[in-house]
Amino acid sequence: MTEEKKNPPNKPSALELSTKKLLKLQNELKGLAILQVEKYDGDIIPEGIITGKFEIERTMDSKRWIFNLLTTTNNVIGESRAYSSVSSVMNGIHSVIANAKKASIEDQTLKKAEILSFPKWVIYLDNSEKFNFILYASNGNPVIHSHGYANKVNCKKGIDSVIRACKNPMIEKTY
Repeated sequence: MTEEKKNPPNKPSALELSTKKLLKLQNELKGLAILQVEKYDGDIIPEGIITGKFEIERTMDSKRWIFNLLTTTNNVIGESRAYSSVSSVMNGIHSVIANAKKASIEDQTLKKAEILSFPKWVIYLDNSEKFNFILYASNGNPVIHSHGYANKVNCKKGIDSVIRACKNPMIEKTY
């Protein structure tokens, strides 16, 4: 048998076909913006998409630091207590990120409120009859609290906003 009969000259091998298909696909994809994604607790957030912002700033007396959590539209949805150092503020921020989604909600506005273990969200009424929330860390320390909401539904939406903002937040120092 001649060599031509064993391998016809114009018939490419399977490897050559696979390589050609791969090159064709690569050429088709050139110029397209492909978003890589990261997975956060079952929710997919495109890489580079910021879901919220923690702003670290000095207090009025300039001796302590606080952080605010902002939505992507720059609305403040939570504030911290005052901390004695920037590293303590960072620990507080990381605690919010770590505990926001896994914490259960304890509703102290109910007549028979069930007392839950930490970490937990606590919804309560302030002196002006506004609904507020506090996130308590696993160690029982409060790490973020809200401003007053007119109703409980909006207060719970505020908690959801904190959880969303913590999926892929940025941290900004404004001091």
